[in-house]
Amino acid sequence: MKRGFPIAVAWLAAVFAVAPILWVLITSVTPAEKLVQGRVGAGFSLASYIRVLSHTEFPLCIINSALVALLTTLFTLALGLIAAYALTRFRVVAKPLILALLLAIPLFPQISILIYLYLAASRLGLINTYAALIVPYTALALPLAIWYLVAVLDDIPRDLDNAARLDGCAPLRTLTSVLMPLVLPSMVAVGLLVFLLSWNEFIIALVLTTDAKARTAPVGLAMFQGTHYIPWADITAAAVVVLLPVVLLAFFGQRMLVAGLTRGALK
Repeated sequence: MKRGFPIAVAWLAAVFAVAPILWVLITSVTPAEKLVQGRVGAGFSLASYIRVLSHTEFPLCIINSALVALLTTLFTLALGLIAAYALTRFRVVAKPLILALLLAIPLFPQISILIYLYLAASRLGLINTYAALIVPYTALALPLAIWYLVAVLDDIPRDLDNAARLDGCAPLRTLTSVLMPLVLPSMVAVGLLVFLLSWNEFIIALVLTTDAKARTAPVGLAMFQGTHYIPWADITAAAVVVLLPVVLLAFFGQRMLVAGLTRGALK
């Protein structure tokens, strides 16, 4: 009885999590004329996927999202690793204050800085560019990366740094050749989270991308609308396309994600 209840709760949670995804998937392959009649699942057709991928600008939105998320992840990991190394290996008087401020950054709602982001991007001529998204995405993701990597680097003995220093390694060489291989699993885990956060971000991309060719996938998905009706088949097909990379990353990277984050969270 004691074991059965947690298992039942787990199955119930799984149903609540998977059911909406299955509903979207079934709707996306239902012919549009059947959906108008309210007959979800009555028939099978890939016409909505063909329309979305060949007769709209949505594929360009997917490419934009992939590039922005990938570059954001690379910049976040590089800057986060250097910052974490400095905080753990050098004498930083204000280290507790810096970590506290980093922890406070995600607490600010994104909508509170949208006006300033738009004004800055507009004056710098960055509207409808990758840089307009990569810079704020990296700034918002850096606290997560720094906190986890600080926890991981704190667990690595300083004796390795001393040995590398005796061998003539400069601090940067010590970081890249000695410490980086040890924290690589945690970097991959944080990278997956940063990629997913950047891939799914909506409100900043909506404000800073006014051109259809510069939109990211979430914004492109929100722009699917008809003049006289809502094209649910096309919307759900586009939603499946956006969801697919997330599912694949979660499925293939779950072990490394759990291992990396656990290592960074526990001492």
